[in-house]
Amino acid sequence: MGICYDRLWKLLIDKKMNRTELKEASGISFNVLARLGKNEPVSFESIEKICFTLNCNIEDVVEIQRDKVAENVSKNDTTIELFAGAGGLALGIEKAGFDTLGLIEFDQDAADSLKINRPNWWVINDDIANISCLDLEDYFGIEKGELDLLSGGAPCQAFSYAGKRLGLEDARGTLFYHYAMFLRKLQPKMFLFENVRGLLTHDHGRTYATISNIFEQAGYTIQKKVLNAGIMECHRKESV
Repeated sequence: MGICYDRLWKLLIDKKMNRTELKEASGISFNVLARLGKNEPVSFESIEKICFTLNCNIEDVVEIQRDKVAENVSKNDTTIELFAGAGGLALGIEKAGFDTLGLIEFDQDAADSLKINRPNWWVINDDIANISCLDLEDYFGIEKGELDLLSGGAPCQAFSYAGKRLGLEDARGTLFYHYAMFLRKLQPKMFLFENVRGLLTHDHGRTYATISNIFEQAGYTIQKKVLNAGIMECHRKESV
């Protein structure tokens, strides 16, 4: 038998409430919210807080399903997206069959668009610098190496001293640094780093050289391809 919280997500839609608002109103933790999103068991105390907040019964929040259904719910690969914007890349990844665990976007309007179009998604409207420094395994309720895909494209400022060490320290102070921190802390099975064609020549190629070296030092092989006017890179972790 398996646990399913689809009734909870439908109830949130009916009440015009998103997941972050539920967390704040009920006092449950980010870890509990992440476990709910993956149809994993949580404490009765957490369920009680949710029911009290939504003024509903337990059966309005959780249901028990047969094993076959539970397997179908949990079989999809998982993804976390950084610098999500209004969701253009995330929607494509969703169509590819991935379940989205969370999306981080700083711009309020873009985050609001995501929440409206995908009310079941956990949209984190915050500065990524406030998230990358956290215990990401605890924050998203996953273990290192468990995430299937990390996606997103960080705006890439010039790395003024890139080329000296070509490592993570060269990226400090840039938005890409936080992407790299997610990669190092979560060690996803693969990741997708999307950017514009100009990344290849940005800052006389030093920016791209630093990014590539950081990816390789994290234990990944690199495959890059230019698509139309943009460059999209798909990276898969090396076999050990």
